Amino acid sequence: KNGRLWKIEGNPEANGNLGVVCPKGHGYLHDLYNPHRIKGPLKRVGDKFEPISWEQAYKEISEKINLILMDKGPQSLFWVNYPQSNHQYALRLMHSLGSPHYFTHGSTCYTARNAGWVTTVGALPSNDLCNSQYILIIGRNPAGGVNLGQVKGIVEAKGKGAKLVVIDPRHSETAILADEWLPIKPGTDLAFLLGFINVLVKEELYDKKFVREKTVGFKQMAEEIVNYPPEWVEKICEIPAKTIYRIAREMAQVKPKALIHRGYHGAFGAQYLNSFQTARALAIANSLLGNINRTGGIYFAKSAQLGELQPKHPAPEFPKMGKLDGTGVPGRYPLGSYGDGIAHAIPELALRDELKAGFVYHYNPLRTNPNPKRVMAGYKKLELLVVIDTVLSETASIAHYVLPESFYLERDEAVDTKHSGKQAQVSIQQQVVKPMYNTRPGTQIIIELARHLGVEKYFNFTIEEANQLRLKPLGVTLGELRAKGVLFVGEKWKEGFDKLETPSGKVELYSET
Repeated sequence: KNGRLWKIEGNPEANGNLGVVCPKGHGYLHDLYNPHRIKGPLKRVGDKFEPISWEQAYKEISEKINLILMDKGPQSLFWVNYPQSNHQYALRLMHSLGSPHYFTHGSTCYTARNAGWVTTVGALPSNDLCNSQYILIIGRNPAGGVNLGQVKGIVEAKGKGAKLVVIDPRHSETAILADEWLPIKPGTDLAFLLGFINVLVKEELYDKKFVREKTVGFKQMAEEIVNYPPEWVEKICEIPAKTIYRIAREMAQVKPKALIHRGYHGAFGAQYLNSFQTARALAIANSLLGNINRTGGIYFAKSAQLGELQPKHPAPEFPKMGKLDGTGVPGRYPLGSYGDGIAHAIPELALRDELKAGFVYHYNPLRTNPNPKRVMAGYKKLELLVVIDTVLSETASIAHYVLPESFYLERDEAVDTKHSGKQAQVSIQQQVVKPMYNTRPGTQIIIELARHLGVEKYFNFTIEEANQLRLKPLGVTLGELRAKGVLFVGEKWKEGFDKLETPSGKVELYSET
């Protein structure tokens, strides 16, 4: 309208939002015209930033990195980002330079939850909300602009008579939709789940056939769970024992079409010392309801497997040294995620002079990591900090160089598979308007950095060619994907399972991992 974008609409076929755009999505549209956007590459000179050309930025950054690599070795370099569709190219860049240090924000968000589910059922599942008859959500707020696709599922289920119970210290937006809201003392979600499991076991309300055929360790779990009756739980989490008994009995009556939301950041992510065990208890509670990969329960979403760039574009060798944060080191963090690493170890490693240079992309650790003074001290200790962002974030404000990424509506990007569901999807981010300033797409920045750093043999491709190669095994063309924005690929989800990705092939109520 009048030469400006003013409205966006969701794609109704996208599994992630089912065509609904949240208030944050509508609001972020207008950041395209944010007067504080970074308008070109910046270099720190004293206490101020000065504008420079892309060529100067690449030349100076590559010279400094190569000197650091010669002096301190590849283990002194890192890249950290919020995972994007192009994160594989950042990983390729680090490996081409010999560094194992690719990190995501996961250790401050989701890694404990993922580890809890993987240890118990072999993978991180999804919630079949729209077909459930009883939904219990603990510490998650989909209606707060987080996941409106899930909100549509909840509303559909409630329209068919499902009950929604929300456990949250706050009367959240999702609690407004609930039939029952139970405020809980923060940090005591594990106690509630232990009490819930206690009732299922003591009163033999669990799915006996499922437990007998699809799980291991019930005896050991049952012997331990007697120590956590609802009367004990009430003193810990301040939810009445009679309420815990009632909810467990109500959910057992409609199993397996009853689910406890798989959880995310708050109670289950990485916010408490017991977040991993809380996620384990969550997985066990759902398993006792017999709802694993069942309609109306917890299911394993289908996700597309993209193709590789090789053999046409050979991949660099895997780095010979391990990560300095300890992930992947035998016995150090056996449940840690090597792929994600431990992002909040970065400033500590910098303070110990083990990390000397790094890139921060689509991530703001000075804002989101615990102990910000310590985090700032670590990042300031680096000899070189390069931040890729659209605005001058807290982390960008202390960088030596800032490379401005084009706004998401100004750029084509790597194909993505994040829209998982009962049938896998592949999607693509496409340019809608021409860049307003001297900015570039994130993947293009990575490719151009690689060429200036002398590892161009691993990046002799364009975004378009890479997208074509990665789509090839899925049987769809880049043109077809561009026309629709999102496409269904692969087989549809089927109920039930024969074998899980756990050591026993079954749900591990007791785990020796």
